[in-house]
Amino acid sequence: MSNGRRTAIVSNGTPMLQYITGSGCMVGSVIASFMAVNRDFLIASVEGLVTFEVAAEKAEKRSFGPASLMVNLVDELYNMKPDDYELARVEFKE
Repeated sequence: MSNGRRTAIVSNGTPMLQYITGSGCMVGSVIASFMAVNRDFLIASVEGLVTFEVAAEKAEKRSFGPASLMVNLVDELYNMKPDDYELARVEFKE
């Protein structure tokens, strides 16, 4: 993602998200929530995307397929803790 001056690459996530209808809408909602409190929209986008993608990685470990991934993803988003952000893989480029 980029704001035209800075670029951020988030490497978290799971390919399993492509099998969940609405996961794109979900991530958009999470990012918008971060934009509501952080006016640096690039950083807010990174924060929201990292939150969603880390939760997805954690959910995938407990899932057996797309249906259980969806349920576990909602649970993982609800249960995100500050320590979970240590799993973030983000690279910024100017």
